[in-house]
Amino acid sequence: MKLTTINIVFTIALTRHWCIYQLDINNVFLNGVLQENVFMKQHHGFIDETYLVCKLHKALYGPK
Repeated sequence: MKLTTINIVFTIALTRHWCIYQLDINNVFLNGVLQENVFMKQHHGFIDETYLVCKLHKALYGPK
């Protein structure tokens, strides 16, 4: 993030009396390679009752 962007976010937060918290984030990437079999439940909005679980071929989130 550029310093200008950070300064703008701080300025907005100060003028609106928002609390500011620090958060450390590790970068994750889509489609990481899986070394083992991984299964997951279907998403609630997914409508296909022939399958109860899904086998992932690529990681949804994982370190690069």
